[in-house]
Formats: sequence, structure tokens, C-alpha cells
Amino acid sequence: MQEDNTLDQPQELASNCPLRNPQENLSVAFLLQIIDCLEDPIFVKDHQHRWVLLNDAFCKFLGHNREELIGKSDYDFFPKAEADVFWEKDELVFTTGITNENEESFTDTQGQTRFISTRKCLFEGDAGSKFLVGTIRDITQYKQVEAEQRQSKHLLQLVMDNIPQSIFWKDRNSVYLGCNRNFARDACVIPDQIVGLNDYDLPWKKEESDWYRECDRRVMESGIPELHIIETQQKADGKQYWSDINKIPLHDTQGNVVGILGTYEDITERKLTEEALRQSEAKLQKLSANVPGMLYQFMLHPNGSLSLPYVNSGSYDLYGLTPEEIQADPSLIISIVHADEHEDFVQSISVSAQTLQPWQWEGRIVLPDGQVKWLQGVSRPEQQADGSILWDGLIIDITRSKQAEKALQQAYAELERRVEERTQQLAQSNEALQVEIAERQQAEVELRASQQRLALLIQQTPIGVIEWNTKFEVQEWNPAAERIFGYSRSEVLGRYFEFLVPETVREHVKRLTDALLRQQGGTSSVNENITIDNRTIICEWYNSPLVAMNGDVIGVASMVLDITERKQAEQSLILYKQAVESSSDAIAIADAAGNHIYQNPAFCKLYECETVKDFIAFGGFSAVFTDSVVAQEIWQATISGQSWIGEIEQQSAGGRSIQTFLRSYALKDSTGQNIGLVGAITDITERKRAETQLQEKEQFLRSVYDGTENPIFVLDIVDESECYYTGWNPATERATGISSKEIIGVTPDVAHGLVEGAGVRQRYLRCVEVGTSITYEECLTFQDQKTWWLTTINPLKDSEGRIYRLVATTHNITERVQAETQLKLRTEDLEIALQELQKTQMQLVQSEKMSGLGQLVAGVAHEINNPVNFIYGNLTHANDYIQDLVGLVQIYQQSYPHPTPQVQELAAEIELEFLIEDLPKLLNSMKVGAQRIREIVLSLRNFSRMDEADMKEVNIHEGIDSTLMILEHRIKATPNRCAIQVIKEYSDLPLVECYAGQLNQVFMNILANAIDALEESLVSGHFSFVNNSGQKDKSEHQIEANRMETNDTAQSLSAGFRRSELCKRGKMTSPQIKIYTQLLEPNQVTIRITDNGLGISKEVKQRLFDPFFSTKPIGQGTGMGLSISYQIISQKHGGTLECISQLGCGAEFVISIPLRQG
Repeated sequence: MQEDNTLDQPQELASNCPLRNPQENLSVAFLLQIIDCLEDPIFVKDHQHRWVLLNDAFCKFLGHNREELIGKSDYDFFPKAEADVFWEKDELVFTTGITNENEESFTDTQGQTRFISTRKCLFEGDAGSKFLVGTIRDITQYKQVEAEQRQSKHLLQLVMDNIPQSIFWKDRNSVYLGCNRNFARDACVIPDQIVGLNDYDLPWKKEESDWYRECDRRVMESGIPELHIIETQQKADGKQYWSDINKIPLHDTQGNVVGILGTYEDITERKLTEEALRQSEAKLQKLSANVPGMLYQFMLHPNGSLSLPYVNSGSYDLYGLTPEEIQADPSLIISIVHADEHEDFVQSISVSAQTLQPWQWEGRIVLPDGQVKWLQGVSRPEQQADGSILWDGLIIDITRSKQAEKALQQAYAELERRVEERTQQLAQSNEALQVEIAERQQAEVELRASQQRLALLIQQTPIGVIEWNTKFEVQEWNPAAERIFGYSRSEVLGRYFEFLVPETVREHVKRLTDALLRQQGGTSSVNENITIDNRTIICEWYNSPLVAMNGDVIGVASMVLDITERKQAEQSLILYKQAVESSSDAIAIADAAGNHIYQNPAFCKLYECETVKDFIAFGGFSAVFTDSVVAQEIWQATISGQSWIGEIEQQSAGGRSIQTFLRSYALKDSTGQNIGLVGAITDITERKRAETQLQEKEQFLRSVYDGTENPIFVLDIVDESECYYTGWNPATERATGISSKEIIGVTPDVAHGLVEGAGVRQRYLRCVEVGTSITYEECLTFQDQKTWWLTTINPLKDSEGRIYRLVATTHNITERVQAETQLKLRTEDLEIALQELQKTQMQLVQSEKMSGLGQLVAGVAHEINNPVNFIYGNLTHANDYIQDLVGLVQIYQQSYPHPTPQVQELAAEIELEFLIEDLPKLLNSMKVGAQRIREIVLSLRNFSRMDEADMKEVNIHEGIDSTLMILEHRIKATPNRCAIQVIKEYSDLPLVECYAGQLNQVFMNILANAIDALEESLVSGHFSFVNNSGQKDKSEHQIEANRMETNDTAQSLSAGFRRSELCKRGKMTSPQIKIYTQLLEPNQVTIRITDNGLGISKEVKQRLFDPFFSTKPIGQGTGMGLSISYQIISQKHGGTLECISQLGCGAEFVISIPLRQG
């Protein structure tokens, strides 16, 4: 039994501390103080695995105080299984003295699993005692983050692998760092194998790789993305594809370009479709341009109107009209129909429209120059969705055929006359012929017998026999020719040879026929020919010229044999051979004795034997099998007439191991006897290797699936309207309380309830509908608790592109949603407070501005009023003085009627008579002007009450008039518009208790907006032109005449100026503002301000009194005028401000305030 020296061990540790020396005297307390300052837990165990020294961090880590731990072991605080692991690792350190570093998990006192990183080393004291010194670092959070990163990486890879684009990324040297599944498929590599490769390692052409590298360099040097680069690309299958490529530079945190991200999408089908469409359109345009006559589309609309959506250029040849002229006015081609045919023409269109039967018409038209043409039209009607009827048709000129028909009738009559004459002449010569006939009848009998024998030969031979005349028109056609080409004898007699010959070989056949007519001997050839049903057949021809007794060629005899089947068999044999030669599977043939007689190129490559001799030299079939028993089994099965199919391991001549899928079949002759065997071998080495890797990857994914903390679930899609669960991982089981076995085959409605399940199913099916990954947030109830989840669904597609399964992962975001909800509520409160603050600030600014304006107006009015009063007061005296002076001058003129020459000269120079007459008028005009200034000053002083803050009894009408006076410069006419007519209908109102300055501000805002609306209406041409009978004096009319003459000459005045001139002449309805006041109730005053402008839309009217809302351009309004006016009326005066308007009918603002406040 070993003595317990636990209490002495700290002292021994301190005495053996490496820091101890004669100059330092470290106590145990000092040592413990040092390690207690460390954040990482530290412990020391004796050789009995008991704790003898601990720091505070270790005590806190285990959740016990030091007294409870000293002298105890792991077995006192951990489950036995975990304690056993700790004991074994500690004992290994004690035994070997090797420092041990490890990551492990344990369950703490609260039952939570935690991950730690430990480092344990051996310490030997001077007395020979051994101690284990350990440090611990809690890595639980690190492990959680690591798991989340793995899950995030897996999810990112899953998303990238399921999007339709191909994605890749490279480093600064254009070396691949990764890609998604689509890119890997195009490059014929596994995604994990792409790392470290460059473009020259992939199946691109060298020039393509050069271009990719150059593009990478350009993007990374400029740092600017290049998007939608359309280029061709050669993929692993050797075919060229069109791709839409994007390349984007990748930057690190300092903004340096560290690589490039690329995406591309296969747009080959789109390119092919565009090219086919372009060719089709070009072909259609070419056909349309070369079709004789006019192609057209004729439209009859439900309201009876006509139009021609399409007319080709042939219209000019028929009607002398361009397509544009006809489309602009369809009646042009209807009005020139001949009067005799016009009713029939209209009736034919009506019948076709009613019955939807094809339209056919033949008749005459009379062109403007008197020329008469015969036209023939045909078209097919089609009912449109909107009730219209559309005819697609053709109209051709048949004038020549009509003329030919008429000429033919005349010629026929002449022929009848001549036949009658010839009949009489023939009757006379008939008697003479009777003699000759008798002589020839005997010769004809002999000839007929010979012809019958020849005819039987021609009729019964299986070879087609055709006789041609020297024009190569058919003269004879036997039944065999009918069977070969499908034409009966009556259908071909007299037809030119080209109906049997394709256009591509007609030139060659023409040279043969010319040689026959030149008696250059018979010819034989193999040609393509065309049958009656437009089939192409291959025929063998033997042609001989027919020569008369005098040596002239009178025709050609042809014998033809259909060799199509023979040629097809020959072609098929060539194709089969090419197929075998180009097959990627290794194919070999052996005879019945097992001798190797044939191998295709793929066989040579697979087994590394270039020729049949090389393979025989290698050892033949027996040499490639690693298992002789299997080789014998395959041979026995094949020679017995059976087949053998299976996967086996073989080897090449170079010793390379090959995994193959072998199919061995017996070759038999027509009698069923075995004549050999054929073997087809597929190299599945890579597939086997991939299957092994796939199994390993599947095990890895299964561990991730089961070990992740995020729920993952899988659903199968039954059809586009239903789905059901096929399983979920343990994290989902913990979250839902439902096991994976229980959920199999369950629909979302059953799993989540009818209400939540319907929404869940709808989101799943939306992913199926869009066909791509979707991410959304949802609130679900699990174990009687509502929780928020961030869910991502990825669709999986089969080989036909149909989505058959959904894989989804989700993350609990309940805490985040709750925090966002609180943040949103606080944000809304802050926004409301900010809006109130902005309103108050704007009101204060506006109030201060109007107060300053009032003070300025009052000061200006005061300063103007003093000199005006001085001028106005002295005008009376000036008038009296001038009258006295004028009277004095008149007395002088009477007393001295003959003044001196100097006086007469001065009187003439200053126009004395005019001065005496005009000077009183001048003074009177100055008096009127001064009076006008006094009125303006009075209005300014009245308006300056804006700065008054007290509520007073005021005259509302004076405030409105003062406001109108301030806006007079905007109401009167300008060079760009006419004057605005202001109509005032004031009721007899008592004084109104109000804030006069603020109320005048309301009048100013509303009237200014009304003027703006009327100016906008004038610019948009809202007011209509009318004939007025206004009276004007002669001089004014003369000025207008001069202006209009100048306008007509220059033709350069603006539209606004012309409207102004027309307004001045009374030719335009003038814009108006009407102001009504009324006392409706004993204590209610109403002011209505109406304009006849464009009006206000419903959408604008709803926001009219909102702060900062304005329909004016930026810089021309703050959007606060009507908002402040509304607050002045409603809040300051307890009244209402209402807008009544609709587009096109002007606008009316109604102000209602109490007569007395309070």
C-alpha cells in the first residue's frame, strides 16, 4: 500500500520548478498565483491519476471548487466510459514519457457535451516522483463554427451543383481552384480533380485555351468584369457549343485581385434557333420577292373597317401602287374594280367571311390611265381571337392568258372552216388511196405479227423499256417502267425526260442524251431518279440510239433497272463497318475454331495490340483473362450457341489491369450452324473507380447528414400538385419530435396540420414550378412551440429534366426574427418621430421665413409710401403752377401775336402748342400712377400681417385681395401666355377671428398652385379654340396684324408665343380662377378657390397634403406648401381643407373655418 503524500506534492513541484535558482525564492503561493492568472484550465496529476494541483480556470471548467477536486480522479466526476479513455491516455504519458496532444469530448456536470483540446506532458521531480501536467482549451464554439462552415460549404456546393450555369474559379495564374458539377461534366473531370489543373489540361482546343487565358489576364489586370461574352467552345464530346460567358475578378480584403470567377451557359439551341429563323425569314423574303403577282394579308375588323397588314412589292406590277400606299388606303384597289364585276367582287368577300370558305375571284380592274387588266385572286380566311377575319392570299395578272384564250377561240373558228375545206378534198383523194391500201395490207399483216411479238416482249419483261423521240419526249412506256416510277403510260407520253431526273444530275444526263443523238454509241450509267410520289431511287440505265434506214437518228431506246435495294444494302454494309470501326467499345471476332480474325481500333487501344498478329502473339483470348475458369465458361457458353454477359477483370498486353463489361455472342449462318463468335468489351475501369469513390463520398455525406445540427429533409414529387416526405436527419427529429421512420410517406398537410401544411406544400411546389433553388423564412409549430426557420430547397432532376425530388435544409432563426421584430417596431417609432420632427422643423422654417417676409414687406411698403406721399401731395401744386404758367403764356401770345424770331424759333423747337395740350395729361397720368403705387403699398402692408402671432378679427376679403396683388405679376399676360382671368364672388361676411398672417399664407399657397396648374394647361394645349367677338381699337388690331405678318414671314416663333397672340385676339378660351366666399352656418365661413386647369388624378389627390410630396421637378418646390396649409386650417383654426378634382375638369380647394374660435 503506497503512502498518500498528496499534501506534500505541491511543495515538491515548487522545489523542482525550472525557475528556481539561488537568486529566486518562489513560494507555492506565488506559483499558484501565476497559474491562476491563466485563462486556460491547468491541472497536475500524480502517478495514481489523482489531481494534486489545479488552477481556478480548471475548477470553473468542471464546475467544482478546489477542495472537492484535490485528491480525486476522473472516475469521481465523469461517466466510466469517458473516465476509462482519460485513464488510458494519461497512463500512456506516464509509461512512454511522450507528450500527448488530442481533441476529445466529454459531458460536463450540466449534462452538456463539450469539446476540448488537451496537451499532457510528464514532469519528474528530484525525488523521482512522476507527475502529469495538463492544459485544456475549450474548443466547443470552434467545433460548432467548423460544423456550420462544413454545412454551409456543402449547401453552397449543393446550390452550385443544381443551378443551370457552369461555374468555375481560378487563382491569379489561371489555375483552377474549384468548379460546380455542370462545369466538371463539360470538362469531363470530377469536381474534386479540377483543383491544380489549367485550361491546357482540359479538352479545349489550344486556340480556345489561349483565348481563355488571355481573357483571364485582361479581366484580372483591369479589375473590370466582362459579361455576356458569346463564344464557341469544344466540350469533352468533341462537339462545338455556343456559350454565354461571364468573367468577374475576385478581390481580397485589401482590394487586390487574387483570382477570377467565371460562369457560362450553353446557348447552342438558342443560336441554332436564331440562325434557323434568320434563314427562314431570308428564304421567305426571297420567295415573296420572286412570286408572280401580289402576296397579301387582308383584315376585316368587327366594326366593318378594312386593312391590309401585309402587301409585298408585287402590288406595283398589278396596280401601279406601292405596298405603303395600299396599306394606307385599302379602298384604292377596291375602287378600281370594273363596274360590271364590282358587285360580284363584294359579294364574294361577304360569302367567304360568313362561311369561312376560301375566297376565289376572277375579274377586271380599270387603272387610272384607262388600262384594263384581268386579275385572279385566291385566299383562305381565318377567324381571329378578337372577332376579326384575316385572309392570306395571292392575286395574279391573267390578262395574257385571257388574251390567249380569246385568240385561241378565234383560231378555233378558223380551224373549223379549214377542216371543212380539207374534208371535201380528202373525199376526192380517198378513192385513190383505196388501191394503195390493198397493197399495203399484206405488208401490214406481217409487220403486225412482228410487232405483236416485240410488244409481248416489252410488256412482259421485268426491265423498264422507254422509247424517246429526238427531243427526249416519251413515246413508249412499258408496264415495268410503270412499276419502277409509278407513272402510267398515259401520264408520261409526250413528257420531257426531266420529270424523272433530279435537278442536281440533269446537266450530266443532258450530256449523255447529246452523245446519243450524235450516234456516239450506246451508254450505260447509274443515276438517281424521282418517282411519282417524289421518292428518290437509284436506277441502272442502258441507252441506244434508234437509227432509220437513211442513217438519221429518230429516237432513243432505254432499258432501266431499279437497283435501289442493292445500293442500300451496299451502303448499309459500309455504315455497319464504319459503326464497328468507330465504336468506343472494343469489338473482336473469332472463327468457330477460336482463331482471332478481327479487332476494331478500340480493341487495339484497350488491349495495347495494334494488329491481329500482335494480339495472337500476345497469347490471344486466353492471355487477357486473369481467371482461366471464367474464360473457359465464356468459351463453352458461346460455342454452344448461347450468349455470355458479365463484368470481369482482364489485363492488356502491357500488363495493365482492366475492369470490363463483356458481351459474347455466337455467330450463325443461314442454317443455324455456329461459324464463330463476336465479343463486345466496354472499359469500365473508371466507372468502377468512380463507384468506389462514390461509396466513400456517400458514407461521408451520410455522416454529415446524420451529424449536422441543422435539420435536413427529403421529399419525393408525385406530380406537380403533391409531394411526400421520404425521410429526415436526426436534427430534424430533435426539432420536430417525429422520427424519420414515422415521416416516410407522410404529406406536409399531415405532418404540419391543414393550416400550416397547406402553406408548406405550396412553397415546396413553388420550387418545383420555378425549377431552381429557393430560400425563404417560415413560421412552424413543433412540440406546441412556434419557431421561425430559414429554409433552402434544392430541386433534383432526372435525365429527362423532370424534378422528382427536393432536398431541403433549414436553420432555426427564432431569436433573430424576434430581434428583428423588436428592431422593426423601434424603427417604425423612430420614423414616426423623425417625420414629426421634420414637419415641425419645416413649419418653423416656413413660419420664420414668412415672418421675415412680412417684416421685409412692411419695411419696403413704409419706405415706398413716404416718397409716394410726397410726390402725390405735390402733384396738385405742380398742376396749379403749370396752369398759371400756361395762362401766362397764352396772355403773352394774345398780347404779342407777333413775337420776335428768336421766340418763334424756340416755340417751334419745343413744340409749344403740343406741350400746352399734353402737359395736363402727363400730370394726370403721374397722379394715376402714384395712386396705383399707394394701393400696392396698402396691399403690401395688409399682407405684411403674416408675422402677427395673435388671433384677431380681420376682413378675409382684404387678405385674398392682398394675396392677388402680390401675385399680380403671375396673373397678367406675358410674352409666353395670355392673362389669367380672376373672378371674385364675395358674400357679405362679418369679420373673421383668425391668424391673419397664417391664413394669407394658405391663400398664397393655393392660388400659386392654381396659377402653376393653369400655366401647365396652357403648355399642354388644354384650352380649346373658339370664335369670340371682342371689340378692340384700331391701333391694337394694327399691332396684332403686324405681329402676325412677322410670324408668317419668319415661321420661327415658339408655340407658347403663338398661343399668347391668339389669346390676345380672343381666339382661345381664357384660363380662369374663381374665388367664392360664403357664410354657411352661424359660425362657419367657406372659401372656395377653383381653377379650370388639367385637374388632379386620384393617385396624386390621395397624397396631396402629405409632407414633402410634390409633382414639380426637383428644385421647383419643397412639397410642404399644401401640407403646412392643411395644418394651419385644421390644427390652428379647427377647420377643414378639401380638394375636389378629376382629370380634365379643373380643381377646387374648399376652406372651411369657424367664424369665432373657442
